[in-house]
Formats: sequence, structure tokens, C-alpha cells
Amino acid sequence: MGWSVANGLRCFGPRHGIATLVLLAIGDVSSAQNVRPGEERPKLPEFQTDAERARQRETLPKVPSFQPEVTEPGTALPRIELPQTLPGGARVRLREVRISGNTAIASERLQEIASHYVGQELSLAEIEQLRDDLTRAYLREGYVTSGAVVPPQDVTDGVLDVQIVEGRLGEIEVKTDGRFRESYLRSRLAQSAGPPVDVNELRERLLILQQDDRIRSIQAELVPTEQRGESLLRVAVEEKSGLFLTVAGNNYTTPALGEGTGEIGLGYRNVTGLGDAIFAEYDGSEGLNDVSGSYDIPFTVWDTRLELAGRGTWGEIVEKPFDDLGIKSRIQSYAVSLHQPIFRTVSSLVELYVRGEYRRSESFLLGDPFSFSIGPERGKAKLALLRGGVLWTRRTGDQVWAVRGQVTGGIDALGATRHSEHDVPDGRYIAGLLQLQWIARLPWFGLQLLARADGQLADDPLLGIEQFSIGGRHRQRRSRGGRAARPRAAPPDRRLAPGPSARSVLRRRIRQEQQSRCIRRRCE
Repeated sequence: MGWSVANGLRCFGPRHGIATLVLLAIGDVSSAQNVRPGEERPKLPEFQTDAERARQRETLPKVPSFQPEVTEPGTALPRIELPQTLPGGARVRLREVRISGNTAIASERLQEIASHYVGQELSLAEIEQLRDDLTRAYLREGYVTSGAVVPPQDVTDGVLDVQIVEGRLGEIEVKTDGRFRESYLRSRLAQSAGPPVDVNELRERLLILQQDDRIRSIQAELVPTEQRGESLLRVAVEEKSGLFLTVAGNNYTTPALGEGTGEIGLGYRNVTGLGDAIFAEYDGSEGLNDVSGSYDIPFTVWDTRLELAGRGTWGEIVEKPFDDLGIKSRIQSYAVSLHQPIFRTVSSLVELYVRGEYRRSESFLLGDPFSFSIGPERGKAKLALLRGGVLWTRRTGDQVWAVRGQVTGGIDALGATRHSEHDVPDGRYIAGLLQLQWIARLPWFGLQLLARADGQLADDPLLGIEQFSIGGRHRQRRSRGGRAARPRAAPPDRRLAPGPSARSVLRRRIRQEQQSRCIRRRCE
């Protein structure tokens, strides 16, 4: 004989009350469905590996022209032709050095180098040494295609003119074996192409590109052209497969929705060749169906990204004795986001984002709309949200840090839930969220240590789908996969009991259901 509502009431006893148990069940289904703001964590970057660092070294551009012979053996520079106005072995007293053409290095700094030669009697070889010293100043700063030139002139008056030729990229050649458009890669590299060409900035840009999920490896070389100071950058890109599939299973879902959950995701990277990606995922158990999808595309050379996302979740309590009560809920959300990196290196990222989001939730009892908490109207709650925040991540070979700060404002638009009472949750509020994450790789057995801290503060009571959650599989240990939700990041009250009105309504509905079953049994 199966469990009935009456059996459940007798089993658990009147002290606890069926209303409390039903609310626990609906809390399970809503928490399993709903992704609250505090649970949307930024993806942590991977640790830097030895293999990755080796690949990074392979991407370094080859050093081309302007480098003097004496600074690095084996990189001979064709000698710059010096003026022939001095007879062999003659010397000239230098009164002044006039330097022109420099933009990357201040004139004062170059004049300081030249000052060691002013007032001295110089030979042709020593004038050449002055030129090399000025060139080395550029090389030390990474401007390996820049240097000093002494044009033909009459220096018998003691005035020497030195021209700085700052290197530039004449062309960027890109070859790829996949879907990337050459214009996409070329435009990213051009941001660090100068003029003048700074090999350090160019190296940084290449290594950042290599971190792209769509790129397996990238090779580059910087070669001189026939024109002095002009270089050609050749880049070869090996791409990863665009299609990817993820399959997983777990027991994270609360037993109220069925034992065990299966997950499957399908995505495609670089759909149009412009760095975009599309992804769809389905999670399901006996009482849960969760479908989500997203599409994002960078649309500027500064990697400004547009993201479109949607999610729909349908849940139903299937755990006995509550499966006969028809406890169901639905949650839909749609979002449009803009992301803009404002600082990026190989190991660090600072990104700003803004998001517009619409959320809707519905809950049912015995097939009819029903509110299990204060705020929703006949089981329905709607939210129109504007979110904005900043994300910072940093990684090394054995540690990763991530910090996210977010401000959310609920606006009175798109039919958002609204109440005149100040203490009743609705769709109008302002909330702040702060998340900290740190992970370290331990030296024993491949172990990792993870630490997280979250905090949320709101100016008004929040609807359930926006409340801060405490507990669940990724937080404190609980007997079930459910979570306690609070508007603020305060320890949850372990005593969960419905208000008098909810309890009376639940008991009345359950009593009606029991009476109807008794009538049906008599008829049978």
C-alpha cells in the first residue's frame, strides 16, 4: 500500500505539521531549479603549466635589424655608412648633438647619453659608438626594429645630426588551419604593432591570443624587409576543433526531484570565424528538466563582447509522500550582456560588464497557482533587472585568485512584481554582491586547496529567486541538496516553518484532497 497524505501526516506527527514538510519540499524544488546571483561564479582560469610556458617561449618573435654586433653575438647588423668628411685618422671636437625623429624615448634621455661625447675630440669610430649607444637605448626598451642613423654631413663645425628611425610593421601575414578570419586575428595583433614596434608588447599580445579557447598554438616571427626600420610579422595559427560535447552525471539534485541527474552540453566555437561561440545544455532527473543556451560574439578590436542567454527550468516533486500534492514550479530567465576587458596581461584580467535580465517564476500546488512564500502573486513573480560589475582574475603556476563585485537594481518594468507594503518583497530593490575565490595547488598527490567567501546586502526584502543562498552541495554540509536562502549573507535560521496563513491554506487544501479521495474510494 502506497503512502498517502494522511499516512504522511500520521507518520511525521502533528508536532511538525504537513505544512512544514510541504514547504521543505517546495524549497527543494525551487532551490534546485533556481540559480541565484551568488551562485553565478566567474570561471577560474587554469594554472600556468610547464608545457604552457614552453609554448609561450616558442611564440617569441625573432629579433631582426638594428641590433649592434657587440650586444649579442650572431646578430650582425649591416654597418651604417658614416660621413666621409673627416680625413683618415682625423678627430673632431663635438660641440652639440642634435637628435630628431624620436617619439618613444624622451629627448632628454637621449641627450643624456650623448652628453658623454659632447666636448670630446672624436674619431669616426667613436661617432659610430655614439650611434650604437643611442640604438641600445631603444633595444633595452624592446624596440628592436628601431635605431639611430648618422646621415652624411659636414661635422667640422662640431655639430652632429643623429636621426632616430623608429621601427614599424609594414604588414601582418596570418595563416590559419581553421575557421578564424584573418582580419579578426590581424586586427588584434595590430593593437600592439606600434609604431614604433615594441617586441615586448607584441609578445604579450601573442601570448594573450594563445590563451583563447579556440586556439591550440600560435607561432610568429618578426622579419626585416628591404626598407630600413620596417618589419613583417608572420603568424601561423593552429585551431582547436570547433565542435565540443560535455556529458556528466551526479547526485547533486535533492531527492525530492529524483535520485541522480544527467547533464549533456553541446557547443560550437568560432561559428562565423569572428571568435563567437554557441552553447546549449540540458540537465534532467525524474522531476527536473533544465534547458539553457547562450551565444556570445566579440564585435570590436578591443574584445567588447555581446552575450545572449536564456534558461528554462521545470521541476516537480516526485518524492513520496509529496508526489500526490502536485507541487511544481517553473523558472525562465533571459539576459543580454556586454563585457569589456579594461586591463589584460598573460596572467591578469580586469573586466567590466553590464547585463539586462528578465526573470519569471511560477509555483503550483494541486495543479493550481500557489504562493509558498511572501511576495509572489498567486504563485507568480516577475523581475526586470539591471546588473553591473567588475571581475578581476590573476593566475600563477600554483595559485589562482578571482574577485567579483556586482550591483543589481530591480526596476519597475516588463510587468515586474510590485507591492505597496514596504516589508513585502517585490521587484524593486538594490543589492550588492561580493565574491572572493582562491585556489592553490598543493605539492602532494596533485591536491588543490579552494577557499571562497561571498557576501550580499540588499536595501529591501528580496523575492526568493534573488535571495542569497547558504548550503547545498558547494557550501556547508547538509543532509539534502537544498539550500537556505536569505536576502543578506547571514547564517540561515534552521527552524523552517510557514506563516499562519500559509499553514492554514495548505491544511485546508490537503483536507479537501483527502475528502475527495475518500469520496472516490466509496464510489469504487
